[in-house]
Amino acid sequence: MRAAMAANDVAGAGHLDDDGGRLLRTLIARHSDEVRGLCRLYVGAQDADDAAQEVWLAVVRKLWQLDDEDRALGWLRVLTFHRCLDFRRRRARRHRVEVALGDDDWRGLAGYVAGDEVDLADLLEGRRLRELIDAHLDRMPQAFGSMLRLRYLDGLSQSEIAATTGVAVGTVKWRLHHARHMLLADLAATVREPLAGDRRRRRRTDR
Repeated sequence: MRAAMAANDVAGAGHLDDDGGRLLRTLIARHSDEVRGLCRLYVGAQDADDAAQEVWLAVVRKLWQLDDEDRALGWLRVLTFHRCLDFRRRRARRHRVEVALGDDDWRGLAGYVAGDEVDLADLLEGRRLRELIDAHLDRMPQAFGSMLRLRYLDGLSQSEIAATTGVAVGTVKWRLHHARHMLLADLAATVREPLAGDRRRRRRTDR
């Protein structure tokens, strides 16, 4: 109900001509449920309505880009994805996520960083490691973190990622390759931090 009210508020607030207003109302009537569902997937149920409101405000600003109503759903999906990424990035800056890892989590993380027989999909089997990696992806540059999120957290294929983000499949492959290296370096720093702390504590104890 709240999402529908927000979408209707946007429809009434936009400074559009008659054709633009008609198209906006049509998009809201046909696709508001899907937009909110995607927002729920990308930012979580708690923030889905706020993110959906941002999506529809962006639709008002960018409606001139939609030159073919038959392309509306694909255009909306891409726009929703990018608005939700912006929403997550702002949220990540406001809230630093602290995740308490168990011994098995640390071993798995260290094995991945060391290049042992542990891959990213294996790490994501654990809830706490999934939360940690989710937070790291929010802090990565959008073009790279979003690719890993769609591939490993949402389970999309490379062609589905291309359709969702509006970039070529070849670009998706290149970004996934580099994003994995960026995440590996970021997680390596996460592993080194507690080890460095242990060494400092041992030095103080030995004095």
